[in-house]
Amino acid sequence: MSRTPSPSRRTRAAALLLAAALVAPSLLGAAAPAAARAPPWPVCGLCEDGTLASAAADRGATVETGASTLDVRVFANGSTRWTARVELTDGAGAMANESLRRAVVRAAIDRPRRPGGDASALSSRMDGSTLVASYDRADAAETELGAVVFTPLHASGPAIPFAIGGEGAPYLASDALTVHAPAGYVPAGGADGGNVSGDAVRWTAADGDTVDGDTVPTFVPEGSPLPGVRGALARLSAGYGW
Repeated sequence: MSRTPSPSRRTRAAALLLAAALVAPSLLGAAAPAAARAPPWPVCGLCEDGTLASAAADRGATVETGASTLDVRVFANGSTRWTARVELTDGAGAMANESLRRAVVRAAIDRPRRPGGDASALSSRMDGSTLVASYDRADAAETELGAVVFTPLHASGPAIPFAIGGEGAPYLASDALTVHAPAGYVPAGGADGGNVSGDAVRWTAADGDTVDGDTVPTFVPEGSPLPGVRGALARLSAGYGW
C-alpha cells in the first residue's frame, strides 16, 4: 500500500525543485558555446599591430608602424573627438598621398571589431613621419546627473551568476591612451588603473596593455562638492555600478 509523503518531505522536495530551477539556467548559460566571451578588442584600432600595414598592402603600398598614442577629448554634451598618432617607420612618403592615405585610414578605422563605435568626421594628415587621424564618436559618453560618463572602456557581461559571455576586455593597442575631461570638468573616479593628472586620465602600455573591463571614467564640473560621490552616483544612474 502506498504511503502519502509527510508534509516535511513535500516541503524538502519543493525546495529542491526550486533550487534546481534557479541553478539550471546558469549552468546552461555557462555550458553553451555561443555564450563564450568575445576576444579582447583594441581601444585604438588604428594603432593595432598590422592594421595599417594590411590596409595599405591591400592598396599596393608598404607601411610599417612604430610608437603610437590615442587622445580622446570628451565634451560636456557627451560627444567625443578621438585623435590617433602613429609613427611610420616605413611608408611615410606613400602616405603623403592624400587619396591613398584617406582610403587606408578609413579601411583601418572601419575594420570590424567591437559592436558600435562608428567613426564620423574622419580626417587625416601627415606630421613628418607621423600619421595623425581624428574622428568623432557620438556613442562614447553619456551625461548623467550633471556628470559625463565615458563608457567605451567598459566590457559588458551577463548578469546571471556563473554564466560566461559578453564583450571581451579592452586593450590599449597604442603606447598610451589619454582621456581628457570636458572644459571646466575634472576626473571623478571610475578610471581603474589609470593615472589622473590635471583634467585627464592616462593609461600606458608600460603599466599593462589590458584595461580593466569595469573602467568608466567619469567627469564632474570643477568645484563640485563631493566629486567622488557625484561621479559614483552618475555611474550608478547610467547602469555601470559604483
